[in-house]
Amino acid sequence: MPPNDNSIYALLDAVAVLRDYEFPVNLNAVTTEFFRRSKELHTGPLRDAMEGILQDPPKRESIDYLAEIPFYNASMRTTCVPTMIQGGHAEIALPQQVTLTVNCRFLPTESRDELQAALKSLIGEEASISWASSTNLPPKFTLDPDVLAVIDRVSKSVWPDLPVIPIMGPGGTDARFLRNVGTPVFGVDGIFIDVEDDRAHAKNERLRTTSFFEGQEFLYRLTLALSE
Repeated sequence: MPPNDNSIYALLDAVAVLRDYEFPVNLNAVTTEFFRRSKELHTGPLRDAMEGILQDPPKRESIDYLAEIPFYNASMRTTCVPTMIQGGHAEIALPQQVTLTVNCRFLPTESRDELQAALKSLIGEEASISWASSTNLPPKFTLDPDVLAVIDRVSKSVWPDLPVIPIMGPGGTDARFLRNVGTPVFGVDGIFIDVEDDRAHAKNERLRTTSFFEGQEFLYRLTLALSE
């Protein structure tokens, strides 16, 4: 004699809402410069979309086009995706509770408190939200033009024809520990991989010999230039 209100039903409703919700587009100094420089490397609809996203306000059709490409979508807005679900204790019993694990990558210009408020408004106040990480980075992020200029100049000394494009990495890095105490962080490695043979984190991860030595030369020159 099951009732209609079931914790699993409630969770499924919350998952559907989360699936259909689009976090607002929020470009920062890095992503704005990324799209501004990247559009020069493309033609056709992709270039048009990158030009449109830079307008104020961004063009709706440009947002929709870029949202279909996961990397660009994650560059212009916060993303949340369910990754694990746990609930129930027996096949013949109603579930007392159910837990959903959601992986959220929120933009460095947004705070965890803002994200929690948005999730609460989506799934309802009755849901309890806990965070796996205690880190709550401040919503502050800048792109130092002097640092970028040095990287650009040193890069041209190693690879004269290579454009330098800042990028907001979609993965987590140790930069969060420094940002948490107010120290701005910029990552650069100069080590190139074969995009057709990306084995990052695999047991057979590798890179080209030329990429290794060129990358070390670049980092050596960059270290000298930044220490001047």
